[in-house]
Amino acid sequence: MKITILTLLGLLCLQGVNGQSFTIKNGSEQTCSGYFYDSGGKEGNYSTGEDYVFTLNSGSADAKLMVQFNLFRLNSEDWLAVYDGDYSETNLIDTYTSTNSIKENIKSASGTLTFVFHSGAESFEAGWEARVLCEKEELSAQARNIPKKGPGVLLTYSVRGVKSEADFALLEKKLKQEEYIVETSAYFEKEILWVRVKEFSYVDEIKSVLLSSQKEFGYEYSVDFVSSDEKKQ
Repeated sequence: MKITILTLLGLLCLQGVNGQSFTIKNGSEQTCSGYFYDSGGKEGNYSTGEDYVFTLNSGSADAKLMVQFNLFRLNSEDWLAVYDGDYSETNLIDTYTSTNSIKENIKSASGTLTFVFHSGAESFEAGWEARVLCEKEELSAQARNIPKKGPGVLLTYSVRGVKSEADFALLEKKLKQEEYIVETSAYFEKEILWVRVKEFSYVDEIKSVLLSSQKEFGYEYSVDFVSSDEKKQ
């Protein structure tokens, strides 16, 4: 009984490390961890006359797939094409062969990678073993501060040319001193400032307040009203 329990524990630990395993086929799978193999799996070779279109997707817009190839061995007649997204020539990353091997990690910008594999009528080889991972994009602290729906009217301004995050914060502080302001929030990296006011009529007055700091900063910048959620209230 002791040996059986230890064996089961060992198998459970191994499963946790390895995650899911996928062999190439016609179809798709959703994953953020695991291993990806040719049709022969971990131990076998792929077969002759294969043609597959296989898609892996992360299932999340903020999770970008990355595939690390630990083994890649094809016959001279065979090839593996990889696409960032769906199977479209405009999405082609590269076509890998026995002479154009995969030398670095393959990353997606879309959260999806599509693999198209072809083997010749009389060719077979060891194929590949690849680890599948996800890189998750974290929103900046400022991006997480985008105002939620609330009282009043939310106005969005594009503030371009402000040279530092500190100056951007000073603009936001100056706005908060106005009695008609309900709340403000800023996203310096995207040069966006949100202002929630009691009513839409303050739209031009806010722009004037924002532009009034140009002398204080010692340089010029632009302020443009972008949008309002007034119709959604």
